[in-house]
Amino acid sequence: MNHSPYEFESENDLNIFEFTSTGLKGEIKKLVVYTKLNLENFYNLAFGDYDEKTDKINDKSVTNNGDSQKV
Repeated sequence: MNHSPYEFESENDLNIFEFTSTGLKGEIKKLVVYTKLNLENFYNLAFGDYDEKTDKINDKSVTNNGDSQKV
């Protein structure tokens, strides 16, 4: 399958990326966040829905928006 990628925005330091998933359940704001760990050359990658109430990633939500191949 060939899917064109979502457009995204990023912070200047390229550690936070934001895009909108568009699918069966509407538009859902998603975040990808890279965080440097205390180990040399190791990073944590966090991905999930943006939660406006907490201003954080909800990495436990299962959106099932029908666009996983594009994401």
